[in-house]
Amino acid sequence: MLFINRKKVAARKGKVLIVNGDKDIVEGKNQNHLSDVNVAKLAESVHRFADEALFCKVVALTEIRENDHNLNIARYVQTEAPPDTIDVKAEVAKLTESIGKRNEAEAKMLEFLKEIGYAR
Repeated sequence: MLFINRKKVAARKGKVLIVNGDKDIVEGKNQNHLSDVNVAKLAESVHRFADEALFCKVVALTEIRENDHNLNIARYVQTEAPPDTIDVKAEVAKLTESIGKRNEAEAKMLEFLKEIGYAR
């Protein structure tokens, strides 16, 4: 949906509210729709005119110009939380420890196999 308001208050001029309501769509047989709750949520966001994580963002016209006037919603509003950061140093330490344990287990197994005559 696109809402145009030519009589914005001064604080909102030069800015655009981009809302990503794709997760609020109710799928239907022939046509998707918004429930009353979804419409209320969208309306509240439009009236509040503020950023809301994973739902809407206030974007300056300068940023839109810098993006070649691209109004692709996903460019401005992410719909998924960013993935957790990985502590690579800690993960490498865990891997090294696991490799050491595996090597110990393999050495024991080879000893048992030698004892019963299946390995040299």
